[in-house]
Amino acid sequence: MSLKRVAAARKIPRQDRSSATVDAMISATAHILATEGYDRASTNRIAAAAGVSIGSLYQYFPNKDSLIAALVERHATQMLEQFESELASLSGMALEDAIPELIRASVQTHGSQARLHRVLTRELPRGLTHRLEGATGIGAAMIRERLEGIRSEIRPKNLDLAVFIIVSAVSAVIHARVIEPPEKVDDEQLVRELSDLVLRYLIKR
Repeated sequence: MSLKRVAAARKIPRQDRSSATVDAMISATAHILATEGYDRASTNRIAAAAGVSIGSLYQYFPNKDSLIAALVERHATQMLEQFESELASLSGMALEDAIPELIRASVQTHGSQARLHRVLTRELPRGLTHRLEGATGIGAAMIRERLEGIRSEIRPKNLDLAVFIIVSAVSAVIHARVIEPPEKVDDEQLVRELSDLVLRYLIKR
């Protein structure tokens, strides 16, 4: 799908009431996507779920995809803020303790919105997901900055490659856990095994 179809919001909310209306529409978009999927989501369904008229919706968003783009933007921003906050809270902690906490937080965050993540990952046209990909890049840069500070303590010499390997491996496992959860694997078991994988790669032996 061409990015040209993903039009920006028509009207920027400038008052608390307008902001609340837009938030309600974006939240309704998330609910409809999670419960009914991308194909069945429509501006009429979203307006009804948000408790606004279709005319009010069109004052702010020209089509379904612009609403979804706003949702993806909000979702990516929230996840980055949570990740940054988690990183900050682990500052100064030993890798053996920090890595499991960071992975646990990521597993819990993705798991709490599993149905929405499945739709965002599987059903959206690629033009609507580029912001999520950008957020992954920003998160990777945060991790690289932290590893730079303990460069002498870790095994990999090429930090760019190390971050690429860690982020790719952890993201792939967590997304697979959310999208196609394996049987007989609980989240704590997943956190332990994934933490062990990362720590064995990072720590000098």
